[in-house]
Amino acid sequence: MTSDATKRKVFEALLCTGSEVMVHVLPTPETKLPTGELCVIVYGLNQPNPIPDLVVLDTGISATLSFLRTPTPTFVPWAAVQVMVLKAPLCIVQWPPTQHQQSLDL
Repeated sequence: MTSDATKRKVFEALLCTGSEVMVHVLPTPETKLPTGELCVIVYGLNQPNPIPDLVVLDTGISATLSFLRTPTPTFVPWAAVQVMVLKAPLCIVQWPPTQHQQSLDL
């Protein structure tokens, strides 16, 4: 199973718990976020402000998220996902650095 397929399966399983999933993202060129820096995005199916268009794809996570109360279409490719944290019960899943991340750290 590829790393992308593994990340997708883990994300879907964590989402199904009903708790929020914090995804630590190191943006890649394919990432569509209002920031180009390391960030944490919170996804969930039962959030106070639901994400009606949350879609989990083979290529990554697509959703319209609110940044400074402005709806913003986003896309996070699996290659950009470094860590997933389930808030309750606590569960942390981390992947080793990708070649992209290592080149950014230089």
